[in-house]
Amino acid sequence: MPLFITTSRKPSPTTRRLARWLSLLLGGKSENRGKRGVAEIGERGLKAGFERVLFVYESHGNPDELAFLQDGGWLDSIAVRGVELPSLAQKEGRLPGLARGKALDAEGERVLDLLLHAQVEAVEGAGAVEVVAGGLEIAFQYRGKKVGPVIKIAGIRPAPKNAENAVGG
Repeated sequence: MPLFITTSRKPSPTTRRLARWLSLLLGGKSENRGKRGVAEIGERGLKAGFERVLFVYESHGNPDELAFLQDGGWLDSIAVRGVELPSLAQKEGRLPGLARGKALDAEGERVLDLLLHAQVEAVEGAGAVEVVAGGLEIAFQYRGKKVGPVIKIAGIRPAPKNAENAVGG
């Protein structure tokens, strides 16, 4: 199932571009958050047919965390330590809206589970964007060619354990 993707409340241009790229590459839908709260974004995602919402959070104007919300609760998140965004001129035009994963290690498998959710096993063939994930980065390929951003990751952050961090809790 693709992701419903949004950003922190007042995102920098870099964070907005990363959210749009992720939407394009993973086949999800990107929406500016504005003044909406987490619960409202979660509801909008569900109404639009998405099980999981991806929040692209930032620190000091740079993407810092990919946080995942599902069934009203937070899942593990991906700590981001840097992003290399291609110029807009390098945009690949139309991409298939389908993604499949290639894990380079155990942490890459967890990253793919968070990003691709049920798509991991479901998509086969050359007509999909390949998400290549390992302990140090997330990259994207389409028909053997690199596309989109390269996301440098610092690791997986465990989901908050207390109920107060869950939406509506």
